Amino acid sequence: MSVSGRRSEAMDSVSRARRMTGIAVHAFTALGTVCALLALIAIASHQWRAALLWLCVALAIDSVDGAMARAVDIKRAVPSFDGRMVDWVADYCNFVFLPAFFVYEAELVPPSLRVVAPAVMLLVAAYHFGNLNGLTDDLHFRGFPAFWNLVVFYLVILRLSPAANAAIIGFFAVMHFVPILVVYPARTPMLPRLTKFLTVVWLAVSAALIWTVADPPPALVFTAVALFAYMAVLSVVVTVQNRNKSALQE
Repeated sequence: MSVSGRRSEAMDSVSRARRMTGIAVHAFTALGTVCALLALIAIASHQWRAALLWLCVALAIDSVDGAMARAVDIKRAVPSFDGRMVDWVADYCNFVFLPAFFVYEAELVPPSLRVVAPAVMLLVAAYHFGNLNGLTDDLHFRGFPAFWNLVVFYLVILRLSPAANAAIIGFFAVMHFVPILVVYPARTPMLPRLTKFLTVVWLAVSAALIWTVADPPPALVFTAVALFAYMAVLSVVVTVQNRNKSALQE
C-alpha cells in the first residue's frame, strides 16, 4: 500500500471515530427524553423524590452535553444531524411541561389555581423558547429562562403555603418579560471558575435534598437558597455592567 493510501485510510478511520463519538454525544443528549418519561411516571404515581431525582439527572445531562458537543466539534462530526432540536425537546419536557404537571399533581397551589398556574408556566415558557432575542451574543439569557424545574424544586424544599407558591410562580412568570440578563452557569464570563464550582456544589446539595425530601435538613435548604441567591446577584451585576457598557457606547 502506498503512503498516500495509508494516509487516506488513517483519515477515514479518524473520521469514523469522530462520527461515532458525535453520535454518542447526541445519544447522551437524547437520554434527557428518557429522564422525562421516568419523571412523568413518578409524578403520576406521586413518587415525588423519584420525580425530582429524574429531573435533576436531566439537568445534569443538559449541563454537560453542550461542552461535550463542542469538544468533539459536533457539527463537523455529524453534519447531517441537528442535536439542538433534540436538546430543545428534552429541555421543554424536563424544564417546563413536567414541572407544570408536578405543580398540578402535587397540589402546590390553591385549588382555584391548580390548572391556571401550570397553564401560565407552559405559555410563558413557550414564549421564551420562541423568542429570538432570548439569548444574547455573549450567552446570557434575557429575562428569566424556562427553568421551571428549579422553581418547583425550591417550592418543594421550602414547604411554603399554596398561596405563597402561587405568588412565586406568578413572579417568575413576569420575570420572563423583564430584560434582566441571567447568567448561564457553565458559560458565564464573570467568575467562571467560582461559578462552575458552585454549580457542582449546588448539584450535590440538590441531590442530597432530593434524597431527604420528606424531611430536608435546614442546613442544606439554607445552602441551596444561598447558592440560588449567588446566581441571582451575579445576574444583576452582569445586567448593570452590560447597561453601563451600552450607555458608554452611545
